[in-house]
Amino acid sequence: MTNEEMIELLNGDMQHEIKAALTYLHQHATATGFQGEQLRAFLAPEIPGELQHAIFLADKIVGLGGTPDVTAPPIEPQPDVESMLKHDLELEKEAVANYKRRAEQAEELGDVGLKVRLEELAAEEADHQESIARFLRGLGS
Repeated sequence: MTNEEMIELLNGDMQHEIKAALTYLHQHATATGFQGEQLRAFLAPEIPGELQHAIFLADKIVGLGGTPDVTAPPIEPQPDVESMLKHDLELEKEAVANYKRRAEQAEELGDVGLKVRLEELAAEEADHQESIARFLRGLGS
């Protein structure tokens, strides 16, 4: 693992965080009905959290000698609250898997601080994943 390879991977992770923030923002704006109001309350604090993850990754990319690619990936609008949550659950699962893999790669690179921080991000995303799964169970899914 080289710094250049890690920069490329972290840029992908940062774009994933940007996508999650934009997805949650879109869902916050478009969710309707009683379940939509519950989802809006759930998502409101998640949006800045995802952006904080992106900020950390951008700073680390620069620290490794790279340039953050803040291109926003396209979001995939969902038609209803249940579909939104199922989509969000997949985004969180992907983030957890990516951060676990990235932490191993950071260790290979010899960057202990990055390894620990990526493990923390994986834990935060796993918490989000659990919350979304609970929300879905409440909908009967």
